Amino acid sequence: MRIFIICFFILFGSSAFAQQQKLIISKRGEDIFIEHRVQPKENWYSVGRIYFISPREIARYNGLNLEKGLGIGQVLRIPLGQYNFSQEPNASSGGVPVYHVVESKENLFRVATGFGATAANIRKWNALKTDQVNSGSSLIVGYLKSSVTNISEPAIVQTNTKELPVVEAASPEPQPDPPVKKASDVQPKPAQVAQNQVTKVETKPVTGIGQFAPLFEQQSREGKQQMLENPVYGVFKSTSGWQDGKYYVLLNNVVPGTIVRIVSKSNNRQLFAKVLGAVPAGKESEGMVMRMSNATLAALGMTESSIGSVELSWFN
Repeated sequence: MRIFIICFFILFGSSAFAQQQKLIISKRGEDIFIEHRVQPKENWYSVGRIYFISPREIARYNGLNLEKGLGIGQVLRIPLGQYNFSQEPNASSGGVPVYHVVESKENLFRVATGFGATAANIRKWNALKTDQVNSGSSLIVGYLKSSVTNISEPAIVQTNTKELPVVEAASPEPQPDPPVKKASDVQPKPAQVAQNQVTKVETKPVTGIGQFAPLFEQQSREGKQQMLENPVYGVFKSTSGWQDGKYYVLLNNVVPGTIVRIVSKSNNRQLFAKVLGAVPAGKESEGMVMRMSNATLAALGMTESSIGSVELSWFN
């Protein structure tokens, strides 16, 4: 089983690793962009998640139809803007460098003004001691905010650990009968009842625990909402989430890289976790729909001895 898990993450990270080549910035008029070559199994949404940009914006920028799939090897122009590109002095912290290849007769000042950066920042990012730059050299001119390594960012999994007991779908706790009201007091309007049914999930706050909350908000604008209540789940051990706020789950039938909102029904605490892949096959996972990291379980206020039912929602 350990070998299976290791192989899973190696294969899962291979697509994103292929993208970890040097990102070269290009310019078209006043627009700046980088190019992405489509890898096997990638689609509009997975590419959008890599670069923290709406798939619709990518399609529009390339003059393509979002309804039409992508081809392996197809080159997409990914626009850079304030939503996914930073040129702040501290942008190098956690970001992916974006380079410009110095052309003939270019100097540091011309490069800086051409791509909206400052000469001081370019000197800092490239550890330059002077303003002299050489033709053909690569200079960092900014940083991609959403790291291209994020999609392959696995929590460290240990398989020989105690499993949480299987959680069966819990029946709702009995509630006391409401006080008797007069018929004149109860006048529900059909439109109001329908509205309450449709907006059930939206009554919960969008805020929650975890660094993946902004990605969830973006995905909510791009896909159709999906829900899953009271899934049977287990747990795996992880070093992620305890300090960095990055929570992970294994979830069947959901695209890796998708951000799911998990709500604990016992205390209404919620957090946002990234899907690494499906639950691995095996006897110990039989019947499970999901596995969450132990850090995720703890952040939801649950322990192995106080396990409870949860509700999931995501967009695709």
